[in-house]
Amino acid sequence: MPRLYHTAVSFNGTGVLFGGSGITEGFFGDLWTVTLPEGGLAPSWTSWAIPQGAPAPGPRAAHSAALLGSQMYVYGGRNTEQLFSDLWVLEVTTGQWTLLDADSSQTGGPGPRASHASVV
Repeated sequence: MPRLYHTAVSFNGTGVLFGGSGITEGFFGDLWTVTLPEGGLAPSWTSWAIPQGAPAPGPRAAHSAALLGSQMYVYGGRNTEQLFSDLWVLEVTTGQWTLLDADSSQTGGPGPRASHASVV
């Protein structure tokens, strides 16, 4: 299915893709990795299951992501009902999400954002 407004970072030769939206499927909160083998072989995709009840950002699109070490920071974005101002970090080696800031507009941060960029 086509996917729009997702984010992707590269960690040790593996792509890490989060969220986005579909044309008719709504918003995604899923996490994927893709390994691109050398020699023109087909990429290998893996969907990461987030354990029931584990912390994780909700489905969203138009957020930003940046990698610092083995941590992918995800900020803001939107879905049909909300413009987000939260900051999450994913430990790429374990797949564990941690909420760092639930609402940056309340802690001196930039507030809700969508269709923005971030870089480290």
